[in-house]
Amino acid sequence: MHRSLRYLRPTASRRLFSSSKYVRSDTLPKTIRQLLAEGPRDVQEDGSKPDETVVRGWVKSVRRQKKIAFAQVSDGTDLDARGLQVVFERPELAENLNIGTSVAITGSLVKSPGSGQSLEFQARNVNIVGACDPEEYPIQKKSHTTEYLRENAHFRARTSDISRMLRLRHAAKRAFDDYYELNGFINVHAPIITLNDCEGGGD
Repeated sequence: MHRSLRYLRPTASRRLFSSSKYVRSDTLPKTIRQLLAEGPRDVQEDGSKPDETVVRGWVKSVRRQKKIAFAQVSDGTDLDARGLQVVFERPELAENLNIGTSVAITGSLVKSPGSGQSLEFQARNVNIVGACDPEEYPIQKKSHTTEYLRENAHFRARTSDISRMLRLRHAAKRAFDDYYELNGFINVHAPIITLNDCEGGGD
């Protein structure tokens, strides 16, 4: 960090370099966190169902019963890392769902009559974006040791503990960045100077 913005007023510095001026694009799909923050849309006066939306993510768990099926779907944005409970009143919709399957589910967010969650997602249609073989998928519903997760580093961000740790690191880094920005600093990436010693030729 280099304090080269001393000549700028604090308000000007915040206005020039603050990330608050960047708003989320309407073309991006809504995340599970945003859907939960907005809450369910009530049933219309004419009795019609709420507007449908699409939930995108991967399946963390699935339970199938004779007349109904349930799945926990996460996209990594929900703060408690539990995901969103999806209810399939037509169990055949969940027939090809396994842990790790990437999906795009069309339905409605409604209040949950059951315990354990205040909201749930009633599925109308399921689009499997990426199928997953449960026998080969390394991240199961059970807890895993850190040693095991190191061997499957590309999937470990899907676990609850690692996702919380990454979210904490993001919050800490953002706090440092905001502090330095508001105090007139800029972030400089200095050039990396290394020795050219190919294959030990300088030994």
